[in-house]
Amino acid sequence: LIHLLDLNKIELDNSGNIIAECGALDAQVSRFARNNSRTGLEFLIGIPGSIGGGIKMNSGAYGNDFENILIDVKAINKKGKLKTFKKNELGLGYRKNKLNDDWIFLSARFKTSQNDRDKIQNKMKEIINNRKISQPTGFKTGGSTFMNGKNFKAWELIDKAGCRGLKFG
Repeated sequence: LIHLLDLNKIELDNSGNIIAECGALDAQVSRFARNNSRTGLEFLIGIPGSIGGGIKMNSGAYGNDFENILIDVKAINKKGKLKTFKKNELGLGYRKNKLNDDWIFLSARFKTSQNDRDKIQNKMKEIINNRKISQPTGFKTGGSTFMNGKNFKAWELIDKAGCRGLKFG
């Protein structure tokens, strides 16, 4: 078992890119970007996970995902080899990447741009409000258990089957 949550440093480089270690929570990175008037990472506020997990499964929400914001990722393999992967080397797709499980993500660099802090905050509030309306918050759920298909969204099939809100036990 490897515990990576203590790898949670977040910083801004001289080019305005944000570098976040793999254990940093997505929402923390989103807030850091806002606090530094950097836009592009607002959608992370709605994802309950860490940067490392987000890279692993190309997490996304509200029309954006990790593939759209990543520049590169530092990783280490089981033999101790360090490597920086450019975004296009990761083979990111819907909730996946092409790297084998030998690689453990350590940190990522994200592209951002300058914007007004209040505009960023308003967008984050909108995402949080939309999430509260569409998803249960404040208690444990199955989360994103089901993957969308090419021609359908999982929630639509659950609705059509009459299973929204279905409980067992």
